[in-house]
Amino acid sequence: MDSTPSAGRDSRQRRLLSIGLPTLLLLCLLLWSGLRAVAAPVYNWDVVGYVASALHLTGLRDEALLQATNNALAAGVKSPEALHKLIHFSPFTETVHGNAQALQAQVPFYSPRLLYIAAMLALGVLGVSLPMATVLLSALFVMAVCGLLYGYMGQRHGYWLADLATLLLAQAFYFPLLASASMPDAMACFFMLAGSLCLMAPAPNKGRVYFAGALFVAAVLSRHDSVLHIAIFSAAVLLAASPLNWSARLGNLAIAVLPALFTYGLLGWISGWYGWHVLLVHTFVAPMPFPLQAPLPAAWPVYAQQAQASLAAIWQQPLQSRELLTLLAAALVWPWAKPLQRYILLACLLEVAVRFALFPAAGGPWLRFYLAPLLLITLLVADAGLPRLAALRQPVRGV
Repeated sequence: MDSTPSAGRDSRQRRLLSIGLPTLLLLCLLLWSGLRAVAAPVYNWDVVGYVASALHLTGLRDEALLQATNNALAAGVKSPEALHKLIHFSPFTETVHGNAQALQAQVPFYSPRLLYIAAMLALGVLGVSLPMATVLLSALFVMAVCGLLYGYMGQRHGYWLADLATLLLAQAFYFPLLASASMPDAMACFFMLAGSLCLMAPAPNKGRVYFAGALFVAAVLSRHDSVLHIAIFSAAVLLAASPLNWSARLGNLAIAVLPALFTYGLLGWISGWYGWHVLLVHTFVAPMPFPLQAPLPAAWPVYAQQAQASLAAIWQQPLQSRELLTLLAAALVWPWAKPLQRYILLACLLEVAVRFALFPAAGGPWLRFYLAPLLLITLLVADAGLPRLAALRQPVRGV
């Protein structure tokens, strides 16, 4: 009898229909979206800071740095309109493009993103222009984040549903814009999300903890403020929610967090980044060509004004706030969540609150600051909510 070969063929066909086809569909969509992002880059002004930081890392200083940066931008930014906007958008941009000291003074805002800058230089060795390298990295890591979301959802809820959920999340969280911009946020989000998923097992083994620790170091090297997510998330999962004894819990926490904290301190020492006050004024009052020479207004009036404006915007258009909608979804599924899920939800909620308290911006382009915790919340909302919805759809049996 050939029932076994027939059963094997049927099993392969089912896997092809349930896993292979949705995976192929997502890969095609991601490739198409990535090519679109690279073909139509959005060169926000940060591209100047990252190109200058990359060239600064090679040893260029002063006039040589200014000349090389302007040459790289002229060669890499193909649109004359985009290049003109980068240079002549404001008196600030004109000063930075024409004054070597002003350009070099911008480097500490960007140089802590060491892994992103090193990846730019690696692509440059392969013949990619530095401006295009910023966008190519964004597109690649947006695709990688989508892959993580798809893999996690597919294993738990089916791959066709994971296809739909990944595409909806990509649109809801502005992935197309993020993929075409010159920012390290997608890279940092990938490493934070990958490390967090490694630790989300009820009792992760030592190998997973070490691997998560390495991913967390990469996250800090991509965006140094990733250390906030790493500390809060790891404490929730490895300390509060762990079933292990306290010695094992503290050991796992040290493995996951201490290398990232050391990396954070090392970046601060070698990059000379500016403090919170300078960044607050530079971002919310006016960008400064010479941050250390400009007189700074008092920080707290600036902070209060920005916090009030951000909260007012959320209050006036709550349905436009991805942050608020995600937090409300977490509250909705809270009664159905398992203990580990509740700890993770609390950690992500705390991270969002702390991030806003430190840097009171939300909505629109600022959504990228909260991307990792918000995506984790959406995954847990699906984990807690979808089984509940499936149970509600079951017919009620008579007694």
